[in-house]
Amino acid sequence: MDTKKQYREKMEAQLDEWKAELNKLKAKVQQTKADKEIELINTIEDIQGKRSEAQGKLNELKDTGEENWEALKEQLDEFGKDIKDSLNNLMSKIN
Repeated sequence: MDTKKQYREKMEAQLDEWKAELNKLKAKVQQTKADKEIELINTIEDIQGKRSEAQGKLNELKDTGEENWEALKEQLDEFGKDIKDSLNNLMSKIN
């Protein structure tokens, strides 16, 4: 099982990767038609909101004792799955 520190580092790296992907996607969206762009930008902003929530949970993890970190890990895993699914869905709309 991951240690708290390993898990935190892994999630920080994943959140940074998602941030970079969102920035690339946002740039790509700007090249699409104006009517589609609004829909896609709203989707990106929704994903960014989810990412921000995940960042907040990750910040909580830093201050959580060893006995409670598993619950936050489960929440972060759910955020991760949701963000990944949302990003994949968005990419399929753009590509």
